Amino acid sequence: MIALDGRTAVVTGASRGIGAGIASALSEAGVRVVIIARNEAKLKERAQSIKGSIPIACDITNPAGVERATRRIVSELGGAPDVLVNNAGIFGVAAIEETDTQFFIDTINTNLVAPFLFLRAFLGDM
Repeated sequence: MIALDGRTAVVTGASRGIGAGIASALSEAGVRVVIIARNEAKLKERAQSIKGSIPIACDITNPAGVERATRRIVSELGGAPDVLVNNAGIFGVAAIEETDTQFFIDTINTNLVAPFLFLRAFLGDM
């Protein structure tokens, strides 16, 4: 086991589900956690249940928004996080002729582009 006490982490998609569970578990292990989600109200509500968490609302599909969020994260944490959990994602199952073009684009942006943007922002300093 790697000791996590005193480390820092960023968890995307942290307002509910698996992301919220990961953020809670990291916090309980002594990690200072930045939680990211697009819905600010749900994010702030979740932050109340995750000790010491730092909520940052961000549409992770917006490169300018991710850039603003990563600058704030570095400022809040005093540097890049030790751990990055690119948890946010969307998924749908349908035949291609039934798949909405915008949903496909949103899926690619959420599941592929956003993790790239966060990783690119932090990896060099992690």
